[in-house]
Amino acid sequence: MKPAKNGLLVLSAFLLLSACKDPNQLKVLLGHGISLSKFRIELQTQDTLLRKVSFRRDSVAVIPDAPGRNEWRFFYRDSITASFPHIKTNGGDRHEYNFLVYEKDSLMMADIAIRGASPLDTTIVFQQVQR
Repeated sequence: MKPAKNGLLVLSAFLLLSACKDPNQLKVLLGHGISLSKFRIELQTQDTLLRKVSFRRDSVAVIPDAPGRNEWRFFYRDSITASFPHIKTNGGDRHEYNFLVYEKDSLMMADIAIRGASPLDTTIVFQQVQR
């Protein structure tokens, strides 16, 4: 192969690999006694309507990449809810979202651990939905 073609091949491979970054990943762990069928997560980004986030118990799910303010909402039995914002400064930044949902002292809680360029560590407490 000629040097010019060889260099073009290497450059093409580099660009392809650079474009194929790992997607954002979500892992949700549900504590003892929390029913997966009664739990759901919704995500609202700056540029989209509210959408349900699909995941399975104790497995990794791919979630959409959206820069700006991302509002996460958790629902349990449609009567208990919690939410928190996560600000992503750049749409190209990838994150790993880890949510541990559990009951403690008769309260439903979630530990949030987000790893990446815009990290976040917090604990949120679920509240009864006001009807």
